[in-house]
Amino acid sequence: MGTELSLRNGLELAEVTLLDVSAGVTDEANSPFLLPAGFEQQLVVDRNTANGDADFVSTFGNWDMITLDPSNQFIFIPHEVGTGAGLTRYDRNTGDFVTALRGNNSNVFETNPTVWDINNDDFGALDPAEWSPNGTVLTGEEWSGAGRLFEWMNPLMAAGETPEVYWRSNIPSVSHEGLKFDASGIMYFVDENNSGSVYKFVPQDPSDLSLGQTFVLAVDASTGMLLLTGTMQKRMQ
Repeated sequence: MGTELSLRNGLELAEVTLLDVSAGVTDEANSPFLLPAGFEQQLVVDRNTANGDADFVSTFGNWDMITLDPSNQFIFIPHEVGTGAGLTRYDRNTGDFVTALRGNNSNVFETNPTVWDINNDDFGALDPAEWSPNGTVLTGEEWSGAGRLFEWMNPLMAAGETPEVYWRSNIPSVSHEGLKFDASGIMYFVDENNSGSVYKFVPQDPSDLSLGQTFVLAVDASTGMLLLTGTMQKRMQ
């Protein structure tokens, strides 16, 4: 209380005032958000700028949950379109785009990881992106019961190098909506399907997401604090 909002990490509930009516029209091109005192906004990059880059793919619309590397130089952007989706990296210093995943617009999505070819597959509804403690970037498809999870192993590669991307098929296929890691390298993810849940993946080795166990949140009783009364149960190897 009393500390400038831009210097604080979160708000007390009593300090939050809901709007009675819509905030009205803002300057979408320059200042699209209404911000409290102490905050400011500026345009970093938009679709129009991206379309001017020869390396940017025309189908890459619907920018979703971005993530940044620790230096904040690179912005990793998942593109949540139904077909021809992908994952790109934007360099804030040079203004260049690099593509890690690019769907072939076939509307055919490989279901067998043993024959998967990154250069001959479609991707769709890529929703979350997250920087991992291992210096990799993950993204997942928001397909109900069929969303695949991918890991970009060399996200800081130089432009012109070949992206190294793996399909983490050992992790359950869900409608991926969010990804987050804790300090010990455990990954948490959410299934946005109506019957979905909250999961955690515990890697056998925190530096390798190819092996581990997946757990799902099971709620035995609720007093309004589900995360306190829930338990995480093993789902699969």
